[in-house]
Amino acid sequence: MIKPEREWQLPFSGKGFPEKLVWITDSSAAIPKYQRLQKDIVLNIKRKVFLPGERIPPESWYRKAYGVSAITVRGAFSALIEDD
Repeated sequence: MIKPEREWQLPFSGKGFPEKLVWITDSSAAIPKYQRLQKDIVLNIKRKVFLPGERIPPESWYRKAYGVSAITVRGAFSALIEDD
């Protein structure tokens, strides 16, 4: 039996950014971290946390929020750009 994903929100605010609550998921499936990050970015776009033309949090925020390296964050961003 697959456990449902847990979701929670982390606050984000920064210079030039409006304060937002960004959705983060914790998947029980063994998926690579960059894919989880990529999935969560898309989730936040679909839920209209990030609006068209609006900037998303910087790499440093994602590194801290997910406990991953810069390479992992860049991998997620690169995969999203390639999917466009």
